[in-house]
Amino acid sequence: MCRQGFAQGLKASRFSSTSSAPDTVGPMLRFENELPRLPVPTLQETCDKYLKSLRPLCTEAEMEKSEQAVQEFLKPGGVGEELQRRLLARAQDPKITNWLQEWWDELAYFGYRDPVVVYVSYFFAFNDDRARSSPAARAAAITTAAMKFRELVVNYELQPEYAKSEPLSMDSYKWMFNACRYPKKPSDFEAAFDPSSNNHVAVMRKNKFYTFDLIHDGKRLSTAEIEEQYKRIIDAAGQSKGVAIGSLTADNRDIWTDNRAKLINAGPKNAKLLNIIESAVFVVCLDDATPVTVDELSHACWVGDGRNRFYDKSLQFLVFDNGKAGFLGEVRILVTPCGGCNSVIMKLTHFISTPAWTERRPAASTITFAHSLRPTRSITATPSRDR
Repeated sequence: MCRQGFAQGLKASRFSSTSSAPDTVGPMLRFENELPRLPVPTLQETCDKYLKSLRPLCTEAEMEKSEQAVQEFLKPGGVGEELQRRLLARAQDPKITNWLQEWWDELAYFGYRDPVVVYVSYFFAFNDDRARSSPAARAAAITTAAMKFRELVVNYELQPEYAKSEPLSMDSYKWMFNACRYPKKPSDFEAAFDPSSNNHVAVMRKNKFYTFDLIHDGKRLSTAEIEEQYKRIIDAAGQSKGVAIGSLTADNRDIWTDNRAKLINAGPKNAKLLNIIESAVFVVCLDDATPVTVDELSHACWVGDGRNRFYDKSLQFLVFDNGKAGFLGEVRILVTPCGGCNSVIMKLTHFISTPAWTERRPAASTITFAHSLRPTRSITATPSRDR
């Protein structure tokens, strides 16, 4: 299914190889229709690369057999020529901008059944913020900076990136915020949500979920207002750990598919509650850990305790009780764009001030799932009872 613009409500789809720039775009997508297509290697080049990749893995007898098979494949009028013809036709199809993308997504990501973390997820550990040592203040500054960056993306005002003098595709930036991966057999899919009607953040603390709107009456909450919400959440979560519903997203994708269905069937509101998390601008994880060394911070960002996370979200900002912070990403939705995104966010936080005055907003809503799930093999501790 081709996604030409931001979804109205929920529009679930694999990232499409047919995506192109809309008719009216800001600077972000101005080069999309001018970028060169991915070249198709010749049949001989493909076969040479295949044999080269086999050599470290095969015995001499196996290599000889493979070389004979390749020669048969290369014969004029044979299977190889027919497949090459079809590949060239696909590459020249005006409705497909990248002949490889759909296949690559399916084989490398969507059809891959091992857990997202640690097999394909990735993380950044942020530098310390000397002006903010409390988790609420640090999380608020990151949230404000991320929302400023989101405005540039949603309005297509972000400037294109370049590799030396060559512009790069910015198409995947459109799916940076309000996006989520979904488990499904035999292959996962992804969804994007309308940014004009989904302006809430999902927050995790002590394995518990909370949410509040980041825009009120058409205006972004101030950093002080956001900080106040995070303080309230930390206080509301208390010292007890909630049932680790988020840890289900750390499991094998087939197991998570089954458990997601069980979770939805366990309570009449569970599907709606999941939708709140999945449609959020991003997730902020307020961890009670206090990593100090680089190794400790890296482990906390990449894995943490495996519970206070929702690994299917494209963006998760991680803030720890000692003010250290980082980022965790879902790889298929975003890889390259997140380098630029997090770099800009870190720069923006240096220019964010937090006024002493704040207008009080309604407290964040608690997201409480009805459930009867038992921990699966990837969950190493028994969840505590709901309180």
